[in-house]
Amino acid sequence: MKKLVSYIAAGIFGLSLTGCMDLEPTSTITDANYWKNADQVQAFNQGLNSWMRSYADKYIVWGEMRANIYSGSSFSGEASQGYERLWNNTLEKTNAVINNYGGVYTGINQINLMIDKVNEAGYLSDTQKKAYLGSAHGMRAYLYFQLLRTYGDVILYLQHTEGKTVDLNNVARKQSSAAEVMAQIKADIKTSEEAYNNNYQFASGRNYWSLSATKMLKGEVYLWSGKQMGGGNADYQTALTAYQDVESNADVALLDKFGDVFAYDKKENKEIIYALHNRENETSLWNGLYTSLVMNKQNVGAYRYITLLDRPYSLANPNILTCVWVVV
Repeated sequence: MKKLVSYIAAGIFGLSLTGCMDLEPTSTITDANYWKNADQVQAFNQGLNSWMRSYADKYIVWGEMRANIYSGSSFSGEASQGYERLWNNTLEKTNAVINNYGGVYTGINQINLMIDKVNEAGYLSDTQKKAYLGSAHGMRAYLYFQLLRTYGDVILYLQHTEGKTVDLNNVARKQSSAAEVMAQIKADIKTSEEAYNNNYQFASGRNYWSLSATKMLKGEVYLWSGKQMGGGNADYQTALTAYQDVESNADVALLDKFGDVFAYDKKENKEIIYALHNRENETSLWNGLYTSLVMNKQNVGAYRYITLLDRPYSLANPNILTCVWVVV
């Protein structure tokens, strides 16, 4: 009798489990059970901003490392990894330093997903939608601006792609011209501005995108198109107006001490508009690139300070102004 009761209890328990398994698992993140409420959108937005930080090394390599602050061979004391090709302008197809567009299209696709889903989200208020769309369009403009300045003609993706919807017979896409890419960047900036509707608050902090970030990007974009793409004075004036908008409306100001701008205990100060914070995992950030760009102690001897008069800096005469590191 006891065995029979046990079998009946086991059967009932098994049937109850079967009923449970018919339920959609809310702990599994899929497109079918995501994008259901405002909390999920907020979490996705945080993920986007985290992605922007994790890929920030590409912005440095494509920008600062191609400028004239570096010269000669690598100074890390280790294998050069080809970085000197950036500042020596010797990039080739077989030595591009960064391949696959730096993986930036992964972020662009996620931003496209955010834009599409937020536009469809009936559970979000109009104010919430505008805040997310202002941020997403601003970030997408920023990423395409990085690609434009680096590669010129690139492929424009403006709708998100899912694995289940990929048409394998139509994977290849033609590159858009630099002029078309610039037009899209400016369109995204305009959409971002309109979505923010003159709201200059740093609602989530200065390490999240904001209207001020969009305006500062606008200034840089129009300076670029004015100089490099024939926009001339009209574009320069647009850039100036964007900067003046931030100065007049945002909670920004110059600090009395320049060193305070980058002080660890003064993060998100009023001179910061959009910062990619390195509060954690700093030494492992960007797969160690952070440390490989810092001069090793044993190689300092290969460098020296020079003065503005192009004379070696003397510790016996510390009043001489120093300016840059150079290779000797």
